[in-house]
Amino acid sequence: MVTKGIVRRRSIARFGLAHMRYAKHGEENLQLMSQITSRALQFVAGKNQSALLNVCEEIVRDFLPKKAFPLMKHRIQEHQMLGHDTWLVTAAPSEIAEVVARELGMSGAIGTKIAVKHGHYLSELDNQPMHGLEKSHAVRNIAKSKGYNLQKSFAYSDSINDLPLLMTVGKPFTVNPNKELERIAKKNRWPVLVA
Repeated sequence: MVTKGIVRRRSIARFGLAHMRYAKHGEENLQLMSQITSRALQFVAGKNQSALLNVCEEIVRDFLPKKAFPLMKHRIQEHQMLGHDTWLVTAAPSEIAEVVARELGMSGAIGTKIAVKHGHYLSELDNQPMHGLEKSHAVRNIAKSKGYNLQKSFAYSDSINDLPLLMTVGKPFTVNPNKELERIAKKNRWPVLVA
């Protein structure tokens, strides 16, 4: 995005610093999340949606092969071979989530939606951030609209913040879990995958 003149390096540095603070805590901190969301919205406010969508496509195509865990790509393929629908539910912007899901051949994606007016992003969300309980609500809505049996459904996560999501399905898996999630996984005898 810097190369294409969409954002300045200084904006990325400020956003990255805020995100590092969030990652360092490794836990849900609503005030910090609000700050990160606000900075992310300032980052895209006023930008042309179609221009950013094109950049998202390029970034994901370059980034995904290098960063996607082979284990998770294999699990997605296994589910697809069994005829299972596969969905990506993430706090990331829906535009990025949809490109990732498409590149992985998944059924669909649900992410955080940024409000758009006249083809340009606003500095506000169109929905709640897709985080914590929102992921659980989203999965329940998908299941209802598609006729999925949640007790026979799988979910994968590495974060304690996704505990509501994991508790929504009958077959929760943890992948490289943080310490708190690993403790809960062991207590509940959930499979722990290491990628």
